Amino acid sequence: MKKKVIVDLCGGTGEWSKPYRKAGYQVMIVDIKRGLNVLDLYTQNSLVEMRPYGILAAPPCPML
Repeated sequence: MKKKVIVDLCGGTGEWSKPYRKAGYQVMIVDIKRGLNVLDLYTQNSLVEMRPYGILAAPPCPML
């Protein structure tokens, strides 16, 4: 059985997705600062193959 994958978009340090990792999920942090762009996942077709169980998204807000 495959591990359930959580995709953490704009995940930065990974703190927001840490509880999922601790709960046994496989977490994939996608952040341009880490050199991984969400568009790269689609061009490589890996996001489709992963069939994510959940997606966290915390895009930067220019209004803060």
